[in-house]
Amino acid sequence: MSIITSKYRSDTARRFVDDVAFSDYYLFVSSTANTTVSNTEKSKKQFLEKTLFGKKITSEEVFFMIKNYPWEIDTAYDQYDDDADMTNKKFYTVVYPVNNEVGDYRIYKCLFNNYGAKSTTPPNYSALQQDQIYRLADGYVWKYMYSISELEFDAYNTRGYIPIIEDVAVGNNEISTSSVNQIFVVNPTQNRGYEEARGLVFEVNPQGDIVITPGSGTLNAIRNYYSGYSFYVTSVFGVSNTYTIDTYAYDQIFNRAVVTLVEGVPDDGILSTSASYKLLPRIVITGDGTGATAVANVSSDGTITGVAVLNPGSGYTNVTALVPDPFSFDPSTLSSLDERVILRAVLSPIGGHSADLIDELKCKNILMYTTFTETDNITLPTSNDFTSIGIVKNPLFKNVANNDIFDNRIELALDDHSLAVNEIVTQIETDPSSAFYNQVTFSGKVHAVSNNFVYICEYIGPYPNSTSNTDFSDISLNINLPIRSADNQILNINTDNNPEYPLEYDINYPGFSISPYVQKTGEVYYMNSFFPITRTEESREQFKILLEF
Repeated sequence: MSIITSKYRSDTARRFVDDVAFSDYYLFVSSTANTTVSNTEKSKKQFLEKTLFGKKITSEEVFFMIKNYPWEIDTAYDQYDDDADMTNKKFYTVVYPVNNEVGDYRIYKCLFNNYGAKSTTPPNYSALQQDQIYRLADGYVWKYMYSISELEFDAYNTRGYIPIIEDVAVGNNEISTSSVNQIFVVNPTQNRGYEEARGLVFEVNPQGDIVITPGSGTLNAIRNYYSGYSFYVTSVFGVSNTYTIDTYAYDQIFNRAVVTLVEGVPDDGILSTSASYKLLPRIVITGDGTGATAVANVSSDGTITGVAVLNPGSGYTNVTALVPDPFSFDPSTLSSLDERVILRAVLSPIGGHSADLIDELKCKNILMYTTFTETDNITLPTSNDFTSIGIVKNPLFKNVANNDIFDNRIELALDDHSLAVNEIVTQIETDPSSAFYNQVTFSGKVHAVSNNFVYICEYIGPYPNSTSNTDFSDISLNINLPIRSADNQILNINTDNNPEYPLEYDINYPGFSISPYVQKTGEVYYMNSFFPITRTEESREQFKILLEF
C-alpha cells in the first residue's frame, strides 16, 4: 500500500509559499459570459485569451491554512498520539473570544482527552502558565499553540479554515529529537494491586534520614516495603519534585517511618520539614534521551488511572515506560488479584510542541488573498460582468514601469460608431498579397462604450501570437484597418499623428491603447467559474482562494 505522508503535503505547501516570494503570481479575471473551466490545455488557453484584468498577489497575501474546529461543550476531541494518523482528526480546537478572556482566537492542541471523555471546559490562556499546558477539571490536557486577532480572523478565515499566523510557522528543522509528551495507561480499569501513601515530612537530619508521618491511619510495617517507590514531595511554597526511595523502616510506637533516598538528600529547598509527600509506584522511563520523569495517579482501589509527566526531558527518538513490581506485588500467584499496569509513552513532534505548526497541525492548504479596491478602479474596468478567476504564474509584460495591476482591454477611438456592449467586432484583411486576404484576422467583444471610445475584450486572431516584449505583435489588431460591427458596418480607427508601429512600446497612443500583458503567457495554476458578477465604479471585490496540496 502506498502512502503520501502529511509531511510531503505540508512541505509541498511550504515550497509553494516560498515560490510566491521569488516568482510572480497574479489573480486573473476572465470572461464576460458564463463559461466552464476544466483541467485541459484548451480551457487554460481560453481562460488566458479572455482575460479582462489582473492584479499581482504579494507574499504577504499568502497564508498557511488549517481546518477550523471551534471548541464546543460536550464534544470529544482526539488526543495527540505519535502512533496514530492525525490527519483530519480533531486533535486541536479554536477557543473563540466568547469562551476566553483575552479577546482573540486561541488554538490549543489536545494532549490528553481523559480516555475519550467529552470536553466540558475550554482552556483559558494565562501568561503566567510557564509551559502553556493546561490540565482541566474535566480531565483534558491542552497545549496552547498560537493566537489569531479578531481582525486577522475576520480577514482571512474562509470555508471552515483559519490561518497560521505565528512566526514559528517556518518550523525548526535544526532540532531532530523529541520529548516525552504523555504516558498513557493502556488498561486503566484492568490493573490493580498498587498502593499510595501520603503525609508530611517530620524531619530531615544531616545523616540523610528523612522522617515521615502518615496523613491518616498508619504506614505499612514491613521493612523496605516502599523501597523503589517514587517519593513525590511538595514544599510549603508549592514547589514539587520526585525522588526514589532506597530504604524504608517503620516505627510502630511513634507511627512514623524513616526513609533514605537513592539520590541522597538533595539541597533543592523542597525536601524540608512540613513538606507534604506521596509514596507512589515508580514510573521508569527508558530511551535514548534524558531527563523525563513522571508520577502515577493511584485510586483508592489500587488502580493506576493515569500518569502525570513532570519533566518531558529531551533528546528522545524512542522511549518506553513501565512500573516495576512493588513489594509483595505478584500477579502470577493463583490467589492474587494483582494485575500489572501497561503503559505506553508518546513522544512529542520533533522539536517539541509548536516548534513547527505547519507539520504539527497537518497543514496542506494555502490561502491566496487579494482585493480589488476603489483605488484599483482607477485602472480597472468598472462596467460589464466577469465570470471566471484564476491564479497565473509568471505572466509576461511589455516594457512598462508597473505591472502590479493591469487592464487587458484594447481602447479604440473611432471616428463614429453605433456599437453596443457585448457586440462582436472583427477585422478583415484587405491586402490581396496577404496570405490572410479576405479573411477575419481579428475578433473581439465590446466590453464598454464611452462616447467614441470603445473598449474591446476577449480578442483573438487566426495566427500565432508573439510573446515579444518590445512591441504589440502579440495582439492581432491592425490599427491601419477598420473594424466591422456585427451588422458589417465599417468603422474607422482614429490614428491621427500615430505611427504604424512605434519603435519603443508605450501603452497609450492618441486614438488607442493596449494592454501591457503579453497575451496568453503565464502558467495557469487555478481556475474557477461562477455566476456573472457585475462591476461598477463602487465595486470592491475580495477574493480568498483556498488551494489544497
